Formats: sequence, structure tokens, C-alpha cells
Amino acid sequence: MATYTVKKGDTLWALAKKYNTTVNNLVKLNDIDDPDFIVVGQVLRLDSNTPSTTNTTKSQTKPILKLFGIQSNT
Repeated sequence: MATYTVKKGDTLWALAKKYNTTVNNLVKLNDIDDPDFIVVGQVLRLDSNTPSTTNTTKSQTKPILKLFGIQSNT
């Protein structure tokens, strides 16, 4: 299961959007009592279907770069 370490300014809503899940799912997976309160450094479990940010490959990033008109040197 992928995890994410909370950084300053993070919200469950933004993380849910980024990792293609829901706030309710993050709350359930992490036994969070107050979804409006997460702490910097807190390690959150992500849905098992959510790709980890550390597992992104170059082939996964190229279509995104092309979408935004960014030239890749790889």
C-alpha cells in the first residue's frame, strides 16, 4: 500500500484529488477523527489502487509533458 507524508499546506481534499480517491476513503484508511486536522509529518496510507509518487516512471510522465507542450530531454 502506498503512503504519503503530510507537508505544510496539505489538505485531505487536495490529497484525495491528487491521488484519485476521496476524503472519506482517506479518513477511513487512516482512522482520522477530524478530516479538517492533519499534521505535518503524519504518514497517510493511500488506497492500494493509488500509485505511489515514488513509483512514477519516465514513460508515465511523458504524456503529461506533451499535454502541456513541454519538451523532454529523456
